[in-house]
Amino acid sequence: MATRYPLPGISLCAVIALGLCSCSSSQPTAEPSATPTVTVTATETVKATESPEAQSSQAPAATPSLTSKPSKTSAEPACGTALGDSDFEVLTRKMPPARDSSGTVMGWEWDADYADTATYDPCAALSWVTYPIEGATGSSPFIIALFHEGKYIGVATRVTFGFFPKVQRINDSTLKVTYTYNRGAESNADASGRAVSTYSWDSGAGKVVHKGNFPPGYNY
Repeated sequence: MATRYPLPGISLCAVIALGLCSCSSSQPTAEPSATPTVTVTATETVKATESPEAQSSQAPAATPSLTSKPSKTSAEPACGTALGDSDFEVLTRKMPPARDSSGTVMGWEWDADYADTATYDPCAALSWVTYPIEGATGSSPFIIALFHEGKYIGVATRVTFGFFPKVQRINDSTLKVTYTYNRGAESNADASGRAVSTYSWDSGAGKVVHKGNFPPGYNY
């Protein structure tokens, strides 16, 4: 009679578990789920990164020079006090009296009411006002009062010339004066003589410098 050897102690549960393991290992492996889509909203700003070559080719921003100085502006002119009608009236008593060609004082007064005050400039280095005598005519004596920055500094001549002088401004400190006079036996209406002078304010000397000519026959 054959001897039967008992099988190793394998329980029914172990056999069942082994069968289950075999079945599970034979099933296919599930694929991973797809990567979720990322949505960029309209408020996001995407900046492109420039290549090193593009960055190096850009010129650096200009840097203000620390040594640069602002340009200088011309100095404002000095101005005196503007004169009114009463001031020009008072000035008639400060100016020398009318004199003829020999220097003799004539019995006339300067007339501030008819003085040409439009040429007065309190800011100019040299300006002027032309005064006639009272009751003047075209050939009557006139005198030119001179001003520096609004301050009266004297008259253009020590004697008085007939005929209204023509005064032109050359620049802020220089005036050109054309005097009229009779040549020979010319009548006042036909007077053709002209003498031209210039008056310039010398800031260094602090006075007016005259150049040019006066009508002939006067003692200065």
